[in-house]
Amino acid sequence: TRGYPEATVWQARLNLRMPTNYGRIGERELSLRLVFEPEDGYEPPQGTIKPAAGGNEGDAEGGMEFDGAKYLDTSGGPTSNTWLLSEDPDDRKDGLWIWGLFEEPLYPFILLKLTFRAIPMPGADVDEIAPFTCYAQLSHVRDRKTGEVEILPGILTVRTVERVKADLAGLASVDLINKGAIGEIKLQPTAR
Repeated sequence: TRGYPEATVWQARLNLRMPTNYGRIGERELSLRLVFEPEDGYEPPQGTIKPAAGGNEGDAEGGMEFDGAKYLDTSGGPTSNTWLLSEDPDDRKDGLWIWGLFEEPLYPFILLKLTFRAIPMPGADVDEIAPFTCYAQLSHVRDRKTGEVEILPGILTVRTVERVKADLAGLASVDLINKGAIGEIKLQPTAR
């Protein structure tokens, strides 16, 4: 993310509230140290999210598991965990791209996609939160004087697809994407 060197490590704190395999509501707090790696040549800026090297060890403290990065699934390659600076994806209008002709483009949001492996429930022998992919749209602001970036806390969501009939004969169908909140995410820079 612009305003910080590429090597900036971000502390992500996730508060999850999701159904488990046994139908209970599982509550987990995870802490992950992440690096946002930009991909060259893209506008708006975008890239991949990776666990910080050697920075995710630790024990659970007060319910917070500090080694949450071990649940981050990177096996799907560079598209598993991504970030994108963006306009409001729900209200695109004419766009803010024109400002790029005069100064650095304005992107008030950072969109995150994080993919997780199964997350075991503490104190349960076999119950866990099944693997999932979650999304977040966080406000992204920059201090004009210092250039430092602040990413405001936001809601984590999962997407489910519901196929519905689009006509009375049942010959055509449409996929509806539903978003459901599963928790919150906070990001703070830890090393610059």
